[in-house]
Amino acid sequence: MEVGTEPSGGTIPDGIALDADSRIYVADIGASAVKRILSDGTIGVLADGVPAGLDLPTSISSGFGATEGTLYAVNLANVEAFSTGFGPALVAIDVDLPR
Repeated sequence: MEVGTEPSGGTIPDGIALDADSRIYVADIGASAVKRILSDGTIGVLADGVPAGLDLPTSISSGFGATEGTLYAVNLANVEAFSTGFGPALVAIDVDLPR
């Protein structure tokens, strides 16, 4: 995805965070995923779907520091999720894991 272009494939970016290494993190509510964009433009998925605690991720924030590599995403969850006990939550994602 390039800045200024139309998203494709169900992508609906809804939150953004940056880290000290010029990586961009995007909450993609359309794909139910959190993605990382490297400085060379490579896009990877950090976490996606219900197994990762994500259904409708939005409003991400970083907790980056000298020793911390955690990204936090607010998960809205859809109506069907409430019947299974899976609902709105703050989800912590370890960004140091290789993806």
